[in-house]
Amino acid sequence: MNELVLSMISSDRWTSGLELSRALSRRLDEGDFMEIANSGGVDVYYDVAEDEYYLRLKPPQAREPSPGDTALPSVRLPEEPVPKPSFEEELKSAGPDWRDKYEELMKRGLIREVYINGMAFVVSSKLPGESLQHGIHLE
Repeated sequence: MNELVLSMISSDRWTSGLELSRALSRRLDEGDFMEIANSGGVDVYYDVAEDEYYLRLKPPQAREPSPGDTALPSVRLPEEPVPKPSFEEELKSAGPDWRDKYEELMKRGLIREVYINGMAFVVSSKLPGESLQHGIHLE
């Protein structure tokens, strides 16, 4: 079933679970979506407000950066506030210059720090004219 489902999912837009269920002529349940998410090639997003799953093919992996490359690491920018130490821990996988990468993300305005009850959190910056989707990413 996975190959059939993957052939129905687009990489340039989110496909709803309802759309997939209709195309397959059977209702997909939470277990099906978890199986698809665990396959690794698909982003699965659950919209709590709509009680609906959305799926999108992950973009192909870019080439590995050379040691002199200043490219930003491939980390998922948090849509919801994440404790700053947790985000930094994930960023450390980018190498010993992770602090420079963090500063680059801040300078480019891709992330911002939010302080809640005296604790520092990191969240993706909202770009002018765009809104972030709110939900849960399954990976």
